Amino acid sequence: MADCVLSDGREVTFDLNQMTVDEWRAFVDNVTPEVEDSLIERCAGFEPGSIRKMGIDNWKAITAAFYKRMTTPHTDPKN
Repeated sequence: MADCVLSDGREVTFDLNQMTVDEWRAFVDNVTPEVEDSLIERCAGFEPGSIRKMGIDNWKAITAAFYKRMTTPHTDPKN
């Protein structure tokens, strides 16, 4: 199931294993737009720099979905 659907119909499902625990902790300690974009792009499978080119509504949707996914307890898809 997609974490977010963009206005052009693209479904985004984050692969959080594309980010390390160290990267997440460093980000939380020092939030910067560049690092945020990089982590979201990598986890979404997007090309570097694509978030900066998004429309505001798509950016808000993908960013909100990323933080929701990061703060939601993990569930085992096998159960």
